[in-house]
Amino acid sequence: AFEIRNSSRQLRAMVTEQSPAKDVSTDSLFGVLAGYIFGNNAKGGASQKISMTSPVLMTTTNAYPPGGVGMTSPVLTRKEVLGSTSMAFILPSRYQSLQDLPVPGNAQVKLLEVPEHKVAVMKFSGVGSDALWKSKELELRRAAAQEGVALSSEPDQVVRAMYNPPWTLPPFRTNEVMIPVL
Repeated sequence: AFEIRNSSRQLRAMVTEQSPAKDVSTDSLFGVLAGYIFGNNAKGGASQKISMTSPVLMTTTNAYPPGGVGMTSPVLTRKEVLGSTSMAFILPSRYQSLQDLPVPGNAQVKLLEVPEHKVAVMKFSGVGSDALWKSKELELRRAAAQEGVALSSEPDQVVRAMYNPPWTLPPFRTNEVMIPVL
């Protein structure tokens, strides 16, 4: 089963790495973003700590050749395809605009505003292996098509949302695949 969700406007901190997608380390992406929220930033001459929120969002562009099924991946995609992998943290709602946010101390961190949007969402538990993410994306696409809901076909629009820290036991992990509704 899937749901349609109205996602409110969000401010995000994002880092992107250009690389064969299989070679991207999610640890390095996470480390850069964690540095930003833990104080590698400046606002009014001082650094600020920013609360960690969930989910952590992952997207990948150009992960599949033309004609293939688009998919996002936090770690594993086809090694032979050069693309980019992005990780983003949704910033706390106490920040109302990009101007309210501290300036990143690392140039890799980009701050962006994502307008309100509608997404189709499929929730599942377990360790989000590449095969499981791909399976859940296809399941979501099939279920939406059966209900007459049109979804984006752009691979970089598919988001993998992970809600738990890595030490959470697999059966208790919450993951969601999200695809914008057209």
